[in-house]
Amino acid sequence: MNVLALPARALRPAAPQRCALYRRPVPRRLDAQIVRVDPFQSLDDDESSQAPVSRSRHGKSYESQTRRRGRPAWKRKPEDTPLRDGNRDRLIGLLTLQAAKTLAYYLSETNLPVYCWFVEYMQENRIPRNGSWDEVSGEAFLRGLLSQPVQEARWKVSRDALYDNFGGASVDPRSIAQRVMDIRKVLAKEFIQDLSDIEEENNILYRETLQTSIRNSLSMSLDDVDED
Repeated sequence: MNVLALPARALRPAAPQRCALYRRPVPRRLDAQIVRVDPFQSLDDDESSQAPVSRSRHGKSYESQTRRRGRPAWKRKPEDTPLRDGNRDRLIGLLTLQAAKTLAYYLSETNLPVYCWFVEYMQENRIPRNGSWDEVSGEAFLRGLLSQPVQEARWKVSRDALYDNFGGASVDPRSIAQRVMDIRKVLAKEFIQDLSDIEEENNILYRETLQTSIRNSLSMSLDDVDED
């Protein structure tokens, strides 16, 4: 019996190895894996707490609505900077605003109901000086017009509806947006012609200022001579 037991004892691992074999991972308790639901939490809170999933493989920054519109590669230059992009957006926004004001002035003389509707739209959708690129450049202003259906407009006057003799008129916001863009294109050509004279105007201003300073210095020197 002892002879047969010796090989079995020789095959048994040492004491430290036996302890390591017996240290099996303890299974987790079932209550630790149960997700406790708060009865006072609504489904809207649950959805809002989760991070929005990007619909594009480019990442969340690509899907952001506040990202700046990039120009085509063939239009880019080495000297392009974020400051230049901001100036360009501000200039386009100024053109869009002036085109909208020009159209509003024309509508005030030809179609009062449409003029009233368009002025209200301009007040509700202003073109700011600071903000995202689509708001500053006026693109959000035009997109709002292009995405609206035909509506009914009336000229609002400060009198009772019984004595209101003005009828309504149907407004096509897409047509108004097209007219604003056409006027903006014409204004852009006028701006190009006017901005080509900036260098000459700078020289005239510098020359007039220099002449004024020289004239003042000569008059002061003549006054000193008369006093002596």
